[in-house]
Amino acid sequence: MSHRRYPVSLAAVFALLLVALASHASAQPIQPPSLPRTTWLNISTFRFHENTSLSNRDSFVLKGSFNAEPYSLESTDDVTLSMGGKAIIFAHDLWRKVGRNACKARTGGVSAQITYWVGGSSRCNFTFIGSRQNMPGYMASPYDTTIELRIGGAFDESVTVMVTVQNPGRGTVFNARLDSYSEDMLATFALDSVRITRSRKAGHDRMTISGRCWNSGFDPEKSAFAVNVGSFRATIEPWQQMTVVKGKGHCTLSLPTGGKVTLNFDLNTGKTSFAFTNVDLGSLANPDVLFVGVINEDSAPAWNFGLTFKENKSHTSSAY
Repeated sequence: MSHRRYPVSLAAVFALLLVALASHASAQPIQPPSLPRTTWLNISTFRFHENTSLSNRDSFVLKGSFNAEPYSLESTDDVTLSMGGKAIIFAHDLWRKVGRNACKARTGGVSAQITYWVGGSSRCNFTFIGSRQNMPGYMASPYDTTIELRIGGAFDESVTVMVTVQNPGRGTVFNARLDSYSEDMLATFALDSVRITRSRKAGHDRMTISGRCWNSGFDPEKSAFAVNVGSFRATIEPWQQMTVVKGKGHCTLSLPTGGKVTLNFDLNTGKTSFAFTNVDLGSLANPDVLFVGVINEDSAPAWNFGLTFKENKSHTSSAY
């Protein structure tokens, strides 16, 4: 299994970003990944319920999305969902279409739905729901397990999921929910959504990026974020104005190039959002590359996402 990288000629953009970050003397120079990722797996919901007194009475819900270049997969490909040591195989002849790009299948007490290329974007959504399962057969530890999704021969990605286990007190069951996940146990920024609105007036565009940032070492008093898409780039240094209450940080900053950004960061859940207003996104292409980086005193994890956006006919609204 491998994480695929595809070349996109944005070396000049990354070089400009490095110059912009060089002024941050206390941090290591951030090194963007040389090539953007065009395939990845994103888990938004993972819950399971284990009945420890009755066998094969467990259940789970797994929801999320994955990124794949439009029409690089077939909706009738074999799909394999692996959780820990157990693989659930949905053969190609089990899938039936339920919409333009949506398919459903069921096998072994597990139902699945995959919606490919939502709105013409590179985003694909999935849901797996299992009943009458044996959850200990899926995972050696109830607290973390590796989830892998394979579709045909063109998509193969995995993440390690960490959960919080809650026992309701009856002594016969326990429930678990998603706490965080990582790829190869490294810092992870899970991209949930991007929304861009272009104005007819230059310098009045808007962009909102939402995701979850785990294991990055982000510290509101010492760290900074770097974001760029197309030729737009921004370094966000929240310690200037960020207030943190019960682990939730919030600040609104003016950008040197014009416009403002509002950063919300939840230290408890990793939920992160950037809301840019009155910025210039005229250079944005489709597809394009979104860069997100964290600048710490001793590390600088960074991620490149190769995205194809859903757009309206006038190209004034883009979404992922």
